[in-house]
Amino acid sequence: MRNASFPKPALSIRIRRGEPSDVDELLRIEKAVFTTDRISGRSFRRLMASRTAEMLVADNDGEIAGYALVLYRRGSTVARLY
Repeated sequence: MRNASFPKPALSIRIRRGEPSDVDELLRIEKAVFTTDRISGRSFRRLMASRTAEMLVADNDGEIAGYALVLYRRGSTVARLY
């Protein structure tokens, strides 16, 4: 039995670039969280290959816990974060 005075162990979350092998997990998140306007597997792959997008994933010991999608516009100093 865990002693209540000890803190819970920290998650082992690492932020890294998304990879095509992550698409199934990203689709799982989309389905679990959103009822409409979901990003498709095709769109995830296209965005990962785009020079004007950055896909970051929160990797928790091999399982994706979340993601951030940053879209850039050429010649602009602003970006959009999803």
